Amino acid sequence: MDILLASHNKKKMTELKAILDHDLEGVCVHSLDEVDLNDDIVEDGETFEDNALIKARAARGAAVKAGHPDWICLGDDSGLAVDALDGAPGVYSARYAGGHGDDAANNACLLRNMAGVPDDRRTARFVCCIACVKPDGTETTVRGICDGVILREARGEGGFGYDPLFYIPALGKTFSELAPAEKHAISHRGRALAAMAERLKESEKETKMNTAIKQYPAPAPLSSGQRAYLRHLAADLPTIMQIGKGGLTENLAVTVSDALEARELIKLSVLETSEWTAREAAEALAEALNATVVSVIGRKLILFRRPLNKKNQRIELPR
Repeated sequence: MDILLASHNKKKMTELKAILDHDLEGVCVHSLDEVDLNDDIVEDGETFEDNALIKARAARGAAVKAGHPDWICLGDDSGLAVDALDGAPGVYSARYAGGHGDDAANNACLLRNMAGVPDDRRTARFVCCIACVKPDGTETTVRGICDGVILREARGEGGFGYDPLFYIPALGKTFSELAPAEKHAISHRGRALAAMAERLKESEKETKMNTAIKQYPAPAPLSSGQRAYLRHLAADLPTIMQIGKGGLTENLAVTVSDALEARELIKLSVLETSEWTAREAAEALAEALNATVVSVIGRKLILFRRPLNKKNQRIELPR
């Protein structure tokens, strides 16, 4: 899986790569430097979600232009929301002091604006929104939040942005004092990316399943004599799988598809604990897997599907 992150920020890229590598297998992460998108992306959205989508869409355009239309594109927008400042600096976190990305100036501006705020009202949260634009144009966003307190002076040497001022009472440390693994586990960006990684894993499963299904042509109708012949062959077959309370899951469908590729004719049963009837399960599986329902008898169902590229192993059907 190739993922293009809409960022040139080396520190952010390092952090994002570490999180994605932990949550996704076989992922290759790319930066905007690899698609020659050097112009600044204008982040003029009113919300974190707006700006994240602006970045992801820009990355998508650059990926296609660079010859990588199959890359998944991610954009993130994150910032600090301080309760005593009515949610500021918010989407303006990176340019709070006027310039863009001047961490020292932004931190100094924040401390000035909070000079008179008592300790019990210095609560704040880091917010991160991750937007994803898939090769088919589908867009989705997730959000991660981490609560903390704004200190009166900086502590720690690590991290970036407002990390030296953002204190986690439960840990007794600022973001700048946390080891990378500690920070990734609780940070707004870590939580948002973990949520996005789950979305991507589910999407990858769905894509693989759809690809596997689409390669099979629609089944040709069976005559009554052919159905009778297949029922006769299936009479001595063992039930390879039982459909229980969980019903028809994606993993079950994949297993059934693999079985049909290997054996062509299979028998399943539906347990009494299942909310599905045998007829419902048979019809759903047949539609999803381009198979034919040979018969449904009681709680048992028999499915048939021609395997691909296995001419020598095919059942010889009567005409």
